[in-house]
Amino acid sequence: MTSERGPGLRGAPVRFAERRRVGLLLIRDLLLNGHVVAGVLTADGGFAPWPLSPKESLARIEAEWLRRADDPNISDICWFDLPRHEQVRVLQGDPSPRPTDQLNGHLDEEGVIQQMLAACPKLKAVLDDDAEVSGGLPYLQVALIAKALARWVTLADEPCIRGVMSIAEDVLDNFGQEGRDFIGAGFVEGIPQGAESRLKRFAGPLTAQLVDHALGVQSDDSRLPET
Repeated sequence: MTSERGPGLRGAPVRFAERRRVGLLLIRDLLLNGHVVAGVLTADGGFAPWPLSPKESLARIEAEWLRRADDPNISDICWFDLPRHEQVRVLQGDPSPRPTDQLNGHLDEEGVIQQMLAACPKLKAVLDDDAEVSGGLPYLQVALIAKALARWVTLADEPCIRGVMSIAEDVLDNFGQEGRDFIGAGFVEGIPQGAESRLKRFAGPLTAQLVDHALGVQSDDSRLPET
């Protein structure tokens, strides 16, 4: 097992299991939102997609990664390519974003980001400024949003902060493990170390419990919803 360390979103050391967890979250975001397809490279340098649905591809990648004792290298498990409709759009020079195709019952992470921007419009400038950092991935965008909110607490911008925190609470309340992954591993991990208590006072009970969990604080007054 590899023992390298690297900085996480909150500056904490990141070990193998944490890199795998974050990596699978990003892959899930790309696959389930239709940004990439998984497959293998062919002998002639082409690409052959797996004959699997996005959910089945994600399950296969997760299973193969869990069997490993080290980080996979490029193409060890699979290769990613743009879906055909994205390839056509790029070749035609169409700059417009592709409409998000959501699976039934699947958390619309891009929709959550849009709701947060509607609740606090000045967040759009934050995401625009850090577009190269986030790459348009909701998991990284929500971390940037949390970082910005922690900075704005001192500016007494309560309606903006309460609106975004309310959306985070709704996600946790309605989307089980998917909600916990997105808000817990994205939003809460984006809160700068030492700023947790400032944002926690605007949080609902489920979001507050995730903040406590990130801080290693035991909380018995509420339970996160089961999947």
